[in-house]
Amino acid sequence: VCRGIRAVSDTPVITVTARGSELDRVLGLQAGSDDYLVKPYGFRELLARMEAVMRRSGPRAGTAPTITHGPLRIDVTTRAVSLHGTPVELTRKEFDLLHLLATHPGSVVSRRQLMAQIWGDTW
Repeated sequence: VCRGIRAVSDTPVITVTARGSELDRVLGLQAGSDDYLVKPYGFRELLARMEAVMRRSGPRAGTAPTITHGPLRIDVTTRAVSLHGTPVELTRKEFDLLHLLATHPGSVVSRRQLMAQIWGDTW
């Protein structure tokens, strides 16, 4: 699962499992997990690990608060889109799709990547 996520996304991953041997931990981390937590664990420990992973992942390089392509303007912070200065009403999924395509100009975005990043497990 982790390798599949890594193939299409750089989303932080924390593996939570009952398998706690050193080999299991090494294999989990080598598969692409950012952290590995063995059950049972405390809720505060999980939160601390989540905060640490998010701190390390930090803001994604190249992600601008505003994307402009000719007359198209996409404000990532407010999720607002305008074309020739006129606001464009988009659903959440439409905005996510437009944002994904706008951050990969001139390149092909595979169906697999679209489905994973826009629809996740709900498709």
